[in-house]
Amino acid sequence: MLFRFLKTKPSITHFPKSKKRSFTLVELLVIIAIVGLLSALIIIAVNQALIKGRDARRMGDIKQITNALELAYAFNDSYPIPDGNTTVCLSDCTSSNWCANLITQMSSIPNDPLPNQQCYLYNSDGKDFRVAATFEASSNDTIAQSDGGLYDEYFEGQSTPGQISLLIAKYASAAGGNWSSDTGTWVIGSGGSIVTDHPVAGDTVYLDANSGAVTVDVASACDNITATGYTGTLTLSAGLTIYGNLLFVAGMTFTHGNQTVTFAATSTGKTITTGGKSFYNVTWNGSGGEWTLQDGFTHNTGGVTLFTLGTLNLGGKTYQIPTGTITLGNGFTLNIGTGNFVNSPNPHLVIPTGAVVTISTGQINIAKLTVSGTGILTVTGAATIWCNGNVILGDGWSAGQSTLGQYSNGKTLSSTQPLYNYTLGRNYNIAVTLNSNLTVQNNFTIEYYAGKTHFLFRRLLHYQCRRQLCQRRYLYPWHKHG
Repeated sequence: MLFRFLKTKPSITHFPKSKKRSFTLVELLVIIAIVGLLSALIIIAVNQALIKGRDARRMGDIKQITNALELAYAFNDSYPIPDGNTTVCLSDCTSSNWCANLITQMSSIPNDPLPNQQCYLYNSDGKDFRVAATFEASSNDTIAQSDGGLYDEYFEGQSTPGQISLLIAKYASAAGGNWSSDTGTWVIGSGGSIVTDHPVAGDTVYLDANSGAVTVDVASACDNITATGYTGTLTLSAGLTIYGNLLFVAGMTFTHGNQTVTFAATSTGKTITTGGKSFYNVTWNGSGGEWTLQDGFTHNTGGVTLFTLGTLNLGGKTYQIPTGTITLGNGFTLNIGTGNFVNSPNPHLVIPTGAVVTISTGQINIAKLTVSGTGILTVTGAATIWCNGNVILGDGWSAGQSTLGQYSNGKTLSSTQPLYNYTLGRNYNIAVTLNSNLTVQNNFTIEYYAGKTHFLFRRLLHYQCRRQLCQRRYLYPWHKHG
């Protein structure tokens, strides 16, 4: 049988061509945005995990340091005392200095996980100590607030009872900035690089040759301010409360911004040095507080002074008070002593019940003077009190060997207690009305200036002269001398 093979061409199946589709620009942008968002979320999550990890390490370090300090106390009957008795970075501790006993217990001192930005703070007087760390995560704020320490902004380890304060010295950085900033305005140590948070009540503020300009941008507070060597500018855009000493220097600039500076000490021995700077509104308000001026104190015209609580000693210096009525608070003591309490330009000083003013050989120069109720104005020497307005002196007035003078026309005088010396005049025309009987124990002087019509003394109800130096010819009612 013959087979016959036929040559045939293989059949080819043809499929229809498919169209290739690419991403549009919009779709690519959306994909990129999604990827970027996911990356950012991952970075944030990782960063938050790192922050929480660092905070956890800080809590562990503080507890470890606290235990080691207690061991050091057990062996030495004292906690390590930092050089200078001030708050320090614990990372500065070495085996050859004040904290050798602590290193004996720990072999090495833990440092903050961000050593170039933060450090563990430590202070001790030998009997008590405080060690503190700054958290990064705001979610840990409640832990810092409930750790039993003195400060809500720190996680603290402390002795028992552990009442020693950190009294942190915070230096304005070279860059300066806003007072409330926690990210660069304040550093630990002069010219330091370790950033600390902004000053609060209890912290000492240093402005020095390595400090830039600082602006008080929100209502703020601190313990002491020391500006030795500072040539920058401190500007107030909000109020500032100072619980301790103030030391300004001539080489700095202080811009008060029409804001209020409140001195709120609650203990004695505080000093105020203004460096010749002028203030606007000032409030002295510290229960148990006492301040002594180291130089003159000047108010800008238009400002207000409130003497609410505490004791102010002029220390032989001049306090220039602003215009308006100044009423001393119930419980405020003003010791003028040998200093000067003078007007700028026409204040009315009111000394009510509970207020005390003392003066020895100094000067009071104001518009009006009122000693009311059981308020006290005591003169212990030959002080001078000049008023160009009305004078009302109650039972709390004690003249000493002072001279009271009035030198403006159309004014009144009332005193339930004797004057020592009384002077009418200077170089003005004047008429004074007596609203009470008047006793002058020493000299009654009417000053005469040629070419002037000087004095008209009205309604002389009673006058008692205790020395022959008083000249009766000036004392007749409506007597005119010219």
